[in-house]
Amino acid sequence: MRSIAEGLENYLGSNLGITASIDEWVGSGSLPQILTGNYTILHSKISGIDCLFLVPGNDFDPTPGALEKHIDLLKRSWNGQVVFVPSAISSYKRKRLIQRSIPFIVPTKQMYLPALGLALHELFPGKSRCAEMLSPSAQLLVIAAVLGMKVNDFPLSDLAKKLGYQAMTMTRVSRELDCAGLARLETRGRDRRMTWLAGDAKSLWESALNRLSSPVGRRIWVSEAGIQGNLLLSGLSALSAYSMLASPGNTAVAVHRTELSRFLQEHSLQVIDQSETDSDSVEIEVWKYSPAVLATEGKVDRLSLFLSLRESADERVQEALSEMMRDLKW
Repeated sequence: MRSIAEGLENYLGSNLGITASIDEWVGSGSLPQILTGNYTILHSKISGIDCLFLVPGNDFDPTPGALEKHIDLLKRSWNGQVVFVPSAISSYKRKRLIQRSIPFIVPTKQMYLPALGLALHELFPGKSRCAEMLSPSAQLLVIAAVLGMKVNDFPLSDLAKKLGYQAMTMTRVSRELDCAGLARLETRGRDRRMTWLAGDAKSLWESALNRLSSPVGRRIWVSEAGIQGNLLLSGLSALSAYSMLASPGNTAVAVHRTELSRFLQEHSLQVIDQSETDSDSVEIEVWKYSPAVLATEGKVDRLSLFLSLRESADERVQEALSEMMRDLKW
């Protein structure tokens, strides 16, 4: 699911110039087996429009007629748009889907989204525009470089392994960073490599900062009972460990969005409304990229933490952020 979501985010970002955060849809559990057994269902907003992405399994290739029935079945529980996301599509099937006005996206190739007024002929290879904000995977690579991970002038295949991404994702990320003027993409022999244009870590951070966003997609609350194991402190809990800020009343931890369902099931946790929280409740920050990649000593990294809290109106938080950033060794 992780690679599918990242592929969609990068494709939408590079072709439409938007930043979309795509997550597993929490409503999947109430759907019939014919849907949950054959599709991965993701959720996002595109230009303010709620969308579900229907991603067929590797061995499942529904006919346009069957797909239409599945979408109708899904819409009994969903009022927004439904977009079919196959890995490939024949010209015949593409024509049939358009005839039935079924939206679809084939990542890296083409899309048909009539609700957005976007038809196939509006996409031109090689003429994509840069998104204003970096995708989560591109942001992770920038932060990794600033924090000292050796990523400069490495083969893209090696970078993918370092960060836990697929090679195709890293290729898209490098093109995105090249488009943003942050890096240069080169081919050397059989390897493709990326070189940062900034001369040092601090310059890279300053050059990229206006394109970086909070890694937190959303926040949920659970009761503490059942949570065990190695957790990554985030939010004010992490900031209090990095600075002189007093510890908050409730612990905050970070979980990658692709791990959320497994995490909740593994610890038998029930999501509660914020109004139902007490002193034992735990805040879970659902991150757009893996907080574990750059975590240190049980805490999320400083730069991602800064991005997650920089909009806080609390002066104490701003002072603690300044203290934390002053201690950073560039």
